[in-house]
Formats: sequence, C-alpha cells, structure tokens
Amino acid sequence: PPPPPELLETPQGGGIWCLKLHKLSNVMVAGCWGPRHQIDLIKCFDADTGTYVGGLFGHDGDVKVLQEAGQLLYSGSFDGTVRVWDMESLSPVDGGRFVAGKPVSALLVTG
Repeated sequence: PPPPPELLETPQGGGIWCLKLHKLSNVMVAGCWGPRHQIDLIKCFDADTGTYVGGLFGHDGDVKVLQEAGQLLYSGSFDGTVRVWDMESLSPVDGGRFVAGKPVSALLVTG
C-alpha cells in the first residue's frame, strides 16, 4: 500500500530528507524539510499501521540524517546541531545536543 500522504509532504509544504526504521520501538522516523515555523521536523509513525505517533521537536533547520543506536536516535540538521532522542518516550535525552557549527549531513554512530 502507498504511504500515508502526510508522510510524503507536510501541509505547509516540505517533504522528507531521510527515513529510518527504529527497530526496537518499531517506529518509522522521517527527517523532514519545510518552513522554519514548522517545528516537528522529525515525524514518527507506527511501522505496522503508518499511524502518526508523534514528533521530535527541537531542530531549527531541516533534518538531513538519522541514525539509531539501541533505544536512542541521533539526528543531524542544517541548523548545525546533532540531537539525541529516547525512542521509548519520544523525548530528547538530557545533555543530548551537540553543536557542529556547520550543517550536518552525515552521522556515524558506533558502540
């Protein structure tokens, strides 16, 4: 079946840079681009049903890259930051914001 329309394009305009299946939580995560006033640039969907389950809020620019490591998700953005998210609670990890100073377009998470 085709993906839900809200996954392909945001109502304000915009779309998807990257997709990542977070296996432990069975959540499909979309790193999006769009107008700067749109603050949930990371959208989360149930991988089985396609139902929107929430957004990860905090980046001020388009989200270009996503990586998983266990229960955590790492996101890199054109705002020059890397953020760390707990996928069980769909919330930011305390101290999980790192400033790269330049747009982040690739991440390698090890360990």
